Amino acid sequence: LVAAFLGKEHQLLEALDAIKNKEATPLGRINPAWRGDIEAIVTKALEKDADRRYQSAADLADDIRRHLQGVPVHARPLTRRYQLSRFAARNKSLVAAACALSLAIMLGVVGTAWQAVRATRAATLATQQAQRAQQTSEVLRRMIAGGTPQVAEGRELTVREMLVASAQELKQTSDIDPVVRASTHALLGHMFYTIARKSESLEQWQAAFDLYSTTLGPQHADTLTAEVERGMLVSVFERSEKHEKYMRDVMARCNAALGPDHPTSILAESAVSIAVGDVS
Repeated sequence: LVAAFLGKEHQLLEALDAIKNKEATPLGRINPAWRGDIEAIVTKALEKDADRRYQSAADLADDIRRHLQGVPVHARPLTRRYQLSRFAARNKSLVAAACALSLAIMLGVVGTAWQAVRATRAATLATQQAQRAQQTSEVLRRMIAGGTPQVAEGRELTVREMLVASAQELKQTSDIDPVVRASTHALLGHMFYTIARKSESLEQWQAAFDLYSTTLGPQHADTLTAEVERGMLVSVFERSEKHEKYMRDVMARCNAALGPDHPTSILAESAVSIAVGDVS
């Protein structure tokens, strides 16, 4: 005990005085391996207050025995955490099995929750697609209505007049899903192009591209298709190295996002050829 408190250079009386009045250095500071039960047993054995020390050598021996058996010792507070740690030390296989079972249950719950999320998303997507289909039907009905005798006022409308009326109707209608609106602009862009109204076609493809890009993101197939179609029409009005470079970038993005065999990627390759055209 003298050596535990002091060094060899102290006299016996000084050592006895130190034992009586000074607190011993916790064993855990001397060797981290002694932290826990061993440190608690030694600290209790060296308590200055007699009431807090072991009341007999038998009590000390019992705590040492308890430590060796892996059960909680009396020298440490019986907290829930401490008791669980002692139980885990005594029953490693059982605890490992319980942890494995808990992990399996947790993974099962997570998997079930993920499946539920996927099912919910699928249901939401189906509802959204049904609403878009219904709105698309309504938009087409309005477009066809532009050619009725009441609108034509007794005269025969040209195809261009019908398309212009449809575009105007679309512009004034606010209660349409953005994707439906974009798809309708794309349809009008195709139709204007078939009657050689390329400036009107470019206007519709620009509107489609803007909406697709905002709603679906720049890498979505519909967005890239609209961008390619717009780029091909721009080539009609502008032939420049800048535009050629832009279309090559569009083609690279189509290949990266959709693959080189996707129809939009093939269309983009044709668009580059058109953009190259008269560029010197």
